[in-house]
Formats: sequence, structure tokens, C-alpha cells
Amino acid sequence: DASTTLINDDNEDGFFHRFNVSIDVDTLYDSAYIYAKLYLSYEGGPWNLYAISDDYFIYGESADDSFVIETELAEGFPSGYYDVRIEVYDADHDVWLTTYGPYDDAALSALPLQDAFLDEVFIGSNIVEAEIFVVEQGHAGSMSWLLLLIPALITTLRLRDV
Repeated sequence: DASTTLINDDNEDGFFHRFNVSIDVDTLYDSAYIYAKLYLSYEGGPWNLYAISDDYFIYGESADDSFVIETELAEGFPSGYYDVRIEVYDADHDVWLTTYGPYDDAALSALPLQDAFLDEVFIGSNIVEAEIFVVEQGHAGSMSWLLLLIPALITTLRLRDV
């Protein structure tokens, strides 16, 4: 299952520059180790890879293992309607498992998007610029934030030895 949430439309023209895709993959097994590749298609054009998730575990048909990828389109995305396609891969063997897209779920079809540059808000003669974010990933029960501490710990230990 997948869902999308449109987040920012600063100039209120109906086209958003920030959105997220929530993915809930199920397995027939007790658990599986997977990752996802996400693609965007501009108004029926070619599919362009825009995000690759971290590897993560899914557990049977649990709804608690859903994964969210939040994206802000920084530049180069004209205003229009975009479709999202998700490809799921086995993380242990790098083997394609399934594809899920706009023909499977209307939530992945015709998203009104544009880049942040086009979504700038003009107030008088001043431009209020949109913030630019990188793709954020997260899923229920994640411990991935701990991985961010490892480089800091290594650096601290190395500095202590010097």
C-alpha cells in the first residue's frame, strides 16, 4: 500500500514543491529485508529515479513497518502533474520484487508538483524563498538515527588518541 501527502504550496497556485510518499510493503514470510526506488514521471513522460530508501525490515502484514520518504523538489521540475512509481527490491540479494505505481493506486497518480524556485512567494518587491530540504527517510521502529552518532564517536575517539 502507498499514500502521498502534499505539504508545501507557498504561492498557493495549486502546485506543491514538497511531498511525502508512505510505503507499507507486506510479505508472506515472517520478515524480509528490502529497499525501495522511487521514480517520478512528468505528465506521462519517462520515469526518472529521484530517491532510494535505506534498507529496512518488514514484518508479515504489519502496518507498523511503513516507511516514509519526504522530498522537496529543489530545481528543474516544471509545474505539472507527476506520477510516482515504487520499485521494491530484496536488500540481501539486490533482486527486484515488485513495482507499484499510478495504475495500482490513484494516490500515486497526477500529483500537482513544481520545484521550490517556481513556488517562491512575492511580497511587494521582496522574494520570500522556500527552504530547500534533502530527501528524508524514516520508518516505524527505526534506529537509523543512531548511525548518525557513529561518525561523531569515531572522530571523538581519534581526537582523544592524538
